[in-house]
Amino acid sequence: MRIEWQFAPQSKVRTAPKTPRSRRSSVPLPQVVADALRAHMAQFPSADDGTLFTTRFAGPYRHDYY
Repeated sequence: MRIEWQFAPQSKVRTAPKTPRSRRSSVPLPQVVADALRAHMAQFPSADDGTLFTTRFAGPYRHDYY
């Protein structure tokens, strides 16, 4: 898994991460998490912009809902 985009605070606009530390090359993903994501994506396809978890109105969740 890799962090490529973030949502700006109080916004639903995707932006690039602000700091070099936020731009990780990769994060290990356990197989159990990959399996859960695969099942989620089979039931709930991603939004047009690639967002995996969306509101009932097909918009991205704001960070304060995580």
